[in-house]
Amino acid sequence: MLLLNMLIYAVVASFTPGPNNIMALFFSQNLTFKKAFRFSLGVGFGFLALLCLSNIFNESLNTVFPKIEIYMKIFAFIYLLYLAYKVLISSIGGPKKSFDKKYSNIK
Repeated sequence: MLLLNMLIYAVVASFTPGPNNIMALFFSQNLTFKKAFRFSLGVGFGFLALLCLSNIFNESLNTVFPKIEIYMKIFAFIYLLYLAYKVLISSIGGPKKSFDKKYSNIK
């Protein structure tokens, strides 16, 4: 059942607008198709690797310390509140930045 939960999360997180998807869109508008496609593939495989490693770590941690799940949930709740607070106080009309290829690390 936990594998099914991870797969549902992976599908939802892959298609929602997050930082990786926003960067892929930005690169596709400002670089060639080949370079943007390589970046998008790297983002996809990197996200898949991150999810698999996270799942393995969480399963092994839950097996070794079964009572740690409640602490992980409390930590996740506090972290989500922190992220919501940071989004709330972030400036919406900040300075606009233009695209600069020297920061993209794509050759």
